Amino acid sequence: MYSLFAFKFVLLYKSKSLSRNVEMMNKEEAKGKKLIITLKTVFGLEEVLVEELAELGYKDSKILNRAVQIKGTWNDVYYLNVHLRCAISVLVQIETFRIRNEDDLYKQSMKIDWTKYFTLDKTFAVKGAVFSDLFSHTQYPFLVVKDAIADTFRKKHNDRPDVNIKRPAILFDVKHRGFLKEGYFADLVVVDLEKEHRVETSNILYKCGWSPFEGTILKGSVERTLLNGKWVFKEGEVAVQTAAKALTFDR
Repeated sequence: MYSLFAFKFVLLYKSKSLSRNVEMMNKEEAKGKKLIITLKTVFGLEEVLVEELAELGYKDSKILNRAVQIKGTWNDVYYLNVHLRCAISVLVQIETFRIRNEDDLYKQSMKIDWTKYFTLDKTFAVKGAVFSDLFSHTQYPFLVVKDAIADTFRKKHNDRPDVNIKRPAILFDVKHRGFLKEGYFADLVVVDLEKEHRVETSNILYKCGWSPFEGTILKGSVERTLLNGKWVFKEGEVAVQTAAKALTFDR
């Protein structure tokens, strides 16, 4: 199995410290190696994206499933981030390798010098899509890569950057949510990723009283849910009294 990992750049052009990394990476490009750049889009817009790339001067492209691939430089990566309208995201292929298990994934990811792509004061997130019998949970490979990135920084700097996913609380200016800090509402879900359970009529909590997965053994279980600082789900029981509160916005 080949596993492809791409580094997603979002608004990195605002970072002053990143410019030093770009200079270093451009020196590597001077050796003659081109980057493989994958431009994600929605199904059906691949040819439209190819036309847009051609208008911007990128005529040599390859259509993939919901994506278009080209070769270029880091300058092209930033240029495309700014000017493309039909692409969802711009991904740069960092490495490809063959794996047989999760240990291989961790070891291969540890061989990558992640410190040259971003600095300790930045945040990062690992996302993607995995369809493989090697992993029983589709999100688990990303946790493995996240650990490898953190350990790479810890090995070099004795510290690690923070993980920061794309939080709706930040995007929509929701007041006092989106962080685990004093003064903020505590909204948490405790999940046991290894626990197996069978879906049965007796444990279905949907109001409709049924599930298409009835009789199926699933791996991963929600153990507790904390809403606004109060347990609303605990040990298989839903709280009688609601803890819901209206959202307020800092706008």
